[in-house]
Amino acid sequence: MEDSFEKVVTEYKHLILSIMKSLHIYRDHESFYQVGLIALWEAHSRFDQSKAKFSTFAYVTIRGRLLEHLSRENRYYDNHQRLQPDDSLNLADPNVSLPFEKERLNLFCEGLTANQRLWVQKRIIEDKRVIDIAKEQKVSTDAVKSWGYAAVKKMKRNIVQFELM
Repeated sequence: MEDSFEKVVTEYKHLILSIMKSLHIYRDHESFYQVGLIALWEAHSRFDQSKAKFSTFAYVTIRGRLLEHLSRENRYYDNHQRLQPDDSLNLADPNVSLPFEKERLNLFCEGLTANQRLWVQKRIIEDKRVIDIAKEQKVSTDAVKSWGYAAVKKMKRNIVQFELM
């Protein structure tokens, strides 16, 4: 492409900003804008006129780089998020106001290991995905799944015993 990069920047600045808006980027605007500029520079230097229009190529390149950066940022925030002091594993659903329900849940969870209780709290009560629990606890997804299998097995046994009472 024959145009100077400065001219390309002035022409395609709105494209970077509109892609950022479409991706709902609400923090670190300068950082994401810089990533968009770098992607625009890459598109400008790699563009082949015989294959496509520059605007299409620039859009795909910029959006791809912004998505990669967004993914990296989200991964960082997920891994470095501080736990709140009131986070606990007491198997209490904050939405349930009935003490009987909490009692019943604790009865069903009797005999579960700490990891199995963690699985019940995170997977069943908080409705988190297995992969998210694994990342949070820094274990494999297979480990989390095995906690779940064992927890369900023990809970079924506890439920049957509870119904016989």
